[in-house]
Amino acid sequence: MLQAEVGGGGRVGPEEGLQKPGYLIRDFVLMSAQGGRVQVSDYRGRSNLVLVFTGQAGAECDFLRDAAGRYQDFTEQDAVVVAVFPYNSQETHPLKIWVALPFVALADGDGRVHGLYGAVDEHERPGPVIYVTDRFGEIVSVYDARGGQHQPSNDEVLRMLEFINHQCPECEPPEWLR
Repeated sequence: MLQAEVGGGGRVGPEEGLQKPGYLIRDFVLMSAQGGRVQVSDYRGRSNLVLVFTGQAGAECDFLRDAAGRYQDFTEQDAVVVAVFPYNSQETHPLKIWVALPFVALADGDGRVHGLYGAVDEHERPGPVIYVTDRFGEIVSVYDARGGQHQPSNDEVLRMLEFINHQCPECEPPEWLR
């Protein structure tokens, strides 16, 4: 049972907007920089997820660069970093830079997914938001830099992932198949 269900709420409905901790993350499908289709629910039951929605200013690029350098740390926490960029394949854009990095880079060309996840400002421009979920897709933490909230460091996110893994000791490897 999800925390939101225990507290009297339910699973997240289809409305758009920033999602809250305790709820199941919404699903979406986008094309990766490598050309394949990626669906968030593909990670359910397999990996914790760090979902990074980038904005137009690119302030979260430092977070992503550091995450790439600490890929092994995220792997040790059974986490996958997924970056969602607000660009399409017809433009020359930073998405191409991320192709060689160890995490999944996705192109949200029409901004639909940014809107679905509440990662847009009042003018519908993409903005930075970071979600951290457990391996079952339940949102554990949301960082919304658009509202003045500080952007987390990779150390903070890694501590959150470690906390998630300690909450469910029976869920840790080697019990889960890879």
